[in-house]
Amino acid sequence: MTKYWVNKTNLKKLCISGGVGLNVKMNGRIFASGIVNDIYIYPLCLDAGLAIGSAMALLYKRGGLKNRFLRDVFLGPAYDNATIAEILKQCKVNFTVHENIEKKTAQLLCKGLVVGWFQGRMEGGPRALGARSILADPRMVESKDKVNQIIKYRELWRPFCPSMTEEAAKKYFIQYTCAPFMIITFDANEMAKHDIPAVVHIDKTSRPQIVSPKTNHRFYRLLAEFKKLTGVPVLLNTSFNVKGEPIVCTPQDALRTFFATGMDALVIGKYLIVKPKT
Repeated sequence: MTKYWVNKTNLKKLCISGGVGLNVKMNGRIFASGIVNDIYIYPLCLDAGLAIGSAMALLYKRGGLKNRFLRDVFLGPAYDNATIAEILKQCKVNFTVHENIEKKTAQLLCKGLVVGWFQGRMEGGPRALGARSILADPRMVESKDKVNQIIKYRELWRPFCPSMTEEAAKKYFIQYTCAPFMIITFDANEMAKHDIPAVVHIDKTSRPQIVSPKTNHRFYRLLAEFKKLTGVPVLLNTSFNVKGEPIVCTPQDALRTFFATGMDALVIGKYLIVKPKT
């Protein structure tokens, strides 16, 4: 179908929307095929996304919207530190305060802890993009197994995705394009298989989120702090929820999921909660 329309229109850039866009393998194969020069997949690949697209199409037609690349989908609610602190106190939760929460979180991840990460406005769509995420060290395959067994409660073969800087994308992928939404796979090279095995699939592909400091500066700083400690600006990132439940939205949602699973620590705003070792 792509070949047909490329030949018919002589256009070499492909945009995909709708539920089919969640077929990350298809997206990756089209990109790698050379049929098109570039590919863009609208990240809200569901009925809600099409509703947004319909409104945007009308606005564009009326001249009120520029045709531009969508860089982020942080469209949900956010909670400031004062609000978060009040909720933590109401729930009688012990926590510590860290002005450089990114550095502290990177230290915990290096020790093998699995961390819930709750920051800023919630992301739209089905992927966790560094606002409502569960994070782990991608350098150890055991991280993947741990998250599957005691947090996500799903089959061990299920893969996880990396969040990374563009520097890491250049280092670990044979070829890639702009990919801020975890919605396309790229072929990983041998260095990726060695450095970040927890986020390379069995078919030697990986489905990344390439993080920009312009769209999520705090998450980018976390990747930078992790790189300082490990040399690897990559984290295993999965959605902050258990199987069968939606991604957490509020601080109360985050606390319930944190205490109901085997997560080791919760970072929420500038506050840190760590479960005691048993």
